Amino acid sequence: MFIYQFNNQSTDHYHPRLDSKNAKALSEEEKETAFWTNKAQTLIDEKLKLVENTNTAKNIIMFLGDGMSMATIAATRMYLGGEELKLSFEEFPTFGYSKTYCVNRQVADSACSATAYLSGVKGNYGTIGVNAKVPRYDCAAELDKKTHTEPITKWAQDAGKATGKIV
Repeated sequence: MFIYQFNNQSTDHYHPRLDSKNAKALSEEEKETAFWTNKAQTLIDEKLKLVENTNTAKNIIMFLGDGMSMATIAATRMYLGGEELKLSFEEFPTFGYSKTYCVNRQVADSACSATAYLSGVKGNYGTIGVNAKVPRYDCAAELDKKTHTEPITKWAQDAGKATGKIV
């Protein structure tokens, strides 16, 4: 595990120094270009051997890490021991990343993000379950049923599937 300590000779608390006695030792092979190109080629070969599952899914589980940006995931790997580690969900057979932004803002909040991944429709910042015709704080516009989005759970229920959530 990495342990960060401040260099006693530095007053820079924003740039801690890695305590060298606890740092992961770089292997000699990791210093060579061939190590990394071979590792990449092996991964590509493994992925090409995978057989696509074309069956109809019996269950779908959406694992949503609200606030888990690429930087947060990288920081978590470092905290756990090194960037080369994989988090549990990165081992799932199928997973993906999505771009999160609102129609009217680059940085999303949980409300417009939830609307997007649960209905496929992006909305405005601070709104939930409605399309971008509804501005934040406009309760009258929200009353128009044509602005409401239809969640994936309704799609599943309409198809005769059972739905649920775990919080």
